[in-house]
Amino acid sequence: MELFVFEDELVRRFYPLTLTKPAFSLLYGARTILDSIGSTFSPDHVSFRVRDYLRPLVSSRYGPSEPEFDGYVLFANALLKPKRIEPQADEFILASGGRVALAKLKGEKARRFSDSLKPDRSIAEVYEAPDLLFEYPWELISFTEALKSQLPSGGPRQVDSCAVLGDPSKLVVKDSEVEPYCTFDTRNGPIFIDGAKVESGTRVEGPAYIGRGARLMGAKVKSSVIMEEVRLGGEVDTSVVEGYSNSAHKSYLGHSYVSSWVNVGAGSVTSDLKNTYGTVKMNLDGRRIDTGLLKLGSFIGEGVKASIGTMIYCGKRIGPFSHIHGYVLEDVPSFTIYAKGLGSEPTELYLESAIRTQRRMMARRGVELDDGYKAMMEALFRLTEEERAKAGVKKGGFKI
Repeated sequence: MELFVFEDELVRRFYPLTLTKPAFSLLYGARTILDSIGSTFSPDHVSFRVRDYLRPLVSSRYGPSEPEFDGYVLFANALLKPKRIEPQADEFILASGGRVALAKLKGEKARRFSDSLKPDRSIAEVYEAPDLLFEYPWELISFTEALKSQLPSGGPRQVDSCAVLGDPSKLVVKDSEVEPYCTFDTRNGPIFIDGAKVESGTRVEGPAYIGRGARLMGAKVKSSVIMEEVRLGGEVDTSVVEGYSNSAHKSYLGHSYVSSWVNVGAGSVTSDLKNTYGTVKMNLDGRRIDTGLLKLGSFIGEGVKASIGTMIYCGKRIGPFSHIHGYVLEDVPSFTIYAKGLGSEPTELYLESAIRTQRRMMARRGVELDDGYKAMMEALFRLTEEERAKAGVKKGGFKI
């Protein structure tokens, strides 16, 4: 069966995380949404419909994927939650909150449906089911139970001179180097060290996933997902850190989602608790929305650079390729140098500078900034011009 994964306007709520990648690339626990969809339905062929400026990037990462419409086609929203969904009929459209979550159609009906991707009763019976889609970005932080189910057990490989608190079988160490004098606490969930290097003095509390090539340098990790090639030396609590990001010195990332290629300077903090112990509110879709969460940190876009001692207040969104300094008390647009707390006006980052910085960072990890990635950055710079203008970001040189 063919799987057709599509984005709709819901991806806007997940900005800045989805500005640089398709929504199905977001992590929920240690798996992307696409991984979960694929493992649930085991398709023979996968095709995608994403925003125009992301198509070259998606093609380079996932290969060419034109729909075939040969036989039954399963249409899955790119923000579909990993839930067991019972088939409604041979052909159906399953909606959640008025949006298509999943549909199964064949032949001409599939072709017609692919043009609109709307819950159209003239094509097939529409069934409404609640809570099938991720609706808000903070749902991605509530991954703890999902992560427990994703991680293997049956370990460990011998970890010499390390303390294991709780059930040792819930610690799995695979193809990794673990130095002496580390602590692994499995009392609240399993831990999977998957091809990483864990240096002395590190403490990991489950559930936690540490990805291939990651390096924990005396870090303190609690209930978090640390993906491939991350460098981590500070504290991370209930957070996702995507691949190739750095927080190598003492810092704190709490209840946050950090995209790829982010660098967090020494002494930086993402606040995740208000002084009043009240619920955290966020600005989304031009509205102030109460998340209902007592603890919520930041959503940091791809390529962001946080200088030493950066303090980000609760529930803030930091746009891709921005440079942030000092106290961050509001959302930061993409390609912005933000240092209001140090007395400087927000200033637009030159596109050429952003590309040059990104190329240098990638080269340090042996990765080439290819034409598809460069084209994405150029398109995103144009796409976010209005956002910067509305936020009063000035053009010209930047000074502190």
